[in-house]
Amino acid sequence: MVSRGRKRVFLGFSIIALLVLFMGSLAILYVISKGRPQLLAWGLLIVLGAVFVFLSTGILSLTGALIWNKGIPWGITARAVAAIFPVSLKLAKMFGIEEDVVRRSFLQVHNELTKREKSRLTSQEILVLAPICLQKADCRYKISVEVSNCRRCGRCPVNGLLALQDEYGFHLAVSTGGTRARQLVKELKPKGVVAIACERDLASGIQDTRPLKVLGVTNERPRGPCFETEVNLAEVEEAVRNLLGEQESICLPKGNMLEEGASS
Repeated sequence: MVSRGRKRVFLGFSIIALLVLFMGSLAILYVISKGRPQLLAWGLLIVLGAVFVFLSTGILSLTGALIWNKGIPWGITARAVAAIFPVSLKLAKMFGIEEDVVRRSFLQVHNELTKREKSRLTSQEILVLAPICLQKADCRYKISVEVSNCRRCGRCPVNGLLALQDEYGFHLAVSTGGTRARQLVKELKPKGVVAIACERDLASGIQDTRPLKVLGVTNERPRGPCFETEVNLAEVEEAVRNLLGEQESICLPKGNMLEEGASS
């Protein structure tokens, strides 16, 4: 899942953000030492100090856990990651790094956190949420309202998603956009979601649906964004099995982009 991201990118910018916050606290201490408006300065220092302690505890716990493969304090770590993500995006932009690079890294970190939260869901508690752009543009069968309208011709990954649904019994829905995706989550009330989308939509959707368990799978865009995209079905299956509390993929071989026999 989100295998093209590198966790260290997001972690690196998170640590830079912590250093900036620490330097700001030192600057306020300097202001206090010069006898400037101390009441306001002390107030800002207390706020910055509390934020710094909160974020540093979460990020450093996450960093240590990823390095030494140890357990993590789930609540504070997940909240710290969510809080520092927008700052990391802004810092990346200042350094001239594409935002999607940071988003992919954030998604890898988020998926790692989600996978380490020990829980077992039933198939009926899981929603696989796919974008409409997975469907062929010239297909005349509309699947955004009812995905079972798909004729399973094998020309697009929807056929493979339906095969996984047959195998595992989860809910499958196709969304026409971010707003509709959020509506589907509210209507179906799943306890776990496997979301397929681009990096931007995944990152924003995960932020909007906290603390719901969401595993993100980025789509492939060989023909450009939002047009006849593809997805690695093995990654989708891996995410579903993780939410079910299982490990190895058994339904589809790794790296299989479409059902055998599907045409491009």
